[in-house]
Amino acid sequence: SLVILGYTSFMIMMASGRFIADKLIARFGRKHLLQVSGVLISSGLFLSVLFPYLISSTIG
Repeated sequence: SLVILGYTSFMIMMASGRFIADKLIARFGRKHLLQVSGVLISSGLFLSVLFPYLISSTIG
């Protein structure tokens, strides 16, 4: 039940990233987009480790 929530949120974010990635690369550039993505990924991981609860881990 909780595994389904995590897997579903992962798949939704993965699909939305694939759908809008080309538009974002064209608008902001590949290097800038990779830098921002790295910051967002690190922030999400930090949020999940700092607050080990279901909601914060799902958002992170």
